[in-house]
Amino acid sequence: MVSAHRRCLWFSAPLLVPLLLRWAGLLVAAEQVALVEVFLEQQPLLPKQDVLKRMSSLKTKRYRQPKPWCDPSQQAETENCAVCLEPFNNNQCLRVLPCRHEYHRDCIDPWLLLQHTCPLCKRSILGEFPPLHS
Repeated sequence: MVSAHRRCLWFSAPLLVPLLLRWAGLLVAAEQVALVEVFLEQQPLLPKQDVLKRMSSLKTKRYRQPKPWCDPSQQAETENCAVCLEPFNNNQCLRVLPCRHEYHRDCIDPWLLLQHTCPLCKRSILGEFPPLHS
C-alpha cells in the first residue's frame, strides 16, 4: 500500500512542482507589492505649488537648427521631442531638464506636473542635482 502511494506521488511530482513554484512566485510578488505600497505611503506628497516652482526654475532655450558642417549632400540628422516625436523647429521654446534632455516646453510641462521625472532617463526634477560633466 505504501509503495502505491509513493508511486502515485512520484508520477504526480512533475505536475506538483510547477504548481508549487507558481504559488511561491505569487507569494514573492505579493510581498514585493506590499513593500512598494509601504514605500509609497512613506513618501510625502508634494503640493502642486512646489512642483510648479521647481518647473519654473528649469532652463528654457530657443531651438536653433545646427548648421551642416559636413557634406551638404548628406541630410542632417534632425532632433525630435521624445514626448510628441515631432522634430524641433527653429525658434521653438524647449525645456531643458537637469539631466540635459530637451523637449518642447508645451509637451513636457504637462508630463512634469504629473510624473516629476524625465520621460527618457526617469531622473526626478525635484531633487538636488550634482553638475553633469560633458
